[in-house]
Amino acid sequence: MANESAANAARAAKLAEAQAAGARQAALSQTIGKYRDLISASVRGNTRLPDNAERQSAGALPGEAAAHRDVVSVRVTQSSGNPAYDDAVVRAIEKSSPLPLPPSARRALHLFPELSFTHRPKE
Repeated sequence: MANESAANAARAAKLAEAQAAGARQAALSQTIGKYRDLISASVRGNTRLPDNAERQSAGALPGEAAAHRDVVSVRVTQSSGNPAYDDAVVRAIEKSSPLPLPPSARRALHLFPELSFTHRPKE
């Protein structure tokens, strides 16, 4: 009887820990999503597309942000197929510096050791 009670308590403790870990992961995902949305909105607001750029095209661009939220480097990882569009997005990311990241440099680096996203100006 005592062994059964101890086993039940151990199972309950493991279940509680798993639920807590799930809640922490959900909160982290929500925080990351919030800052990705803020960054995308900032970049989108700074994007000046050339006349020959299709508004449907997208280029995947990572930006490395220093602990002080400034953009350190930007590179195209997946071209939209239109160099003028890709250049416009790179300029928009650079113009968006400092990025809207958590005020704590340590937290920003934890959440975004390297930031990457796909830029779609219509979204």
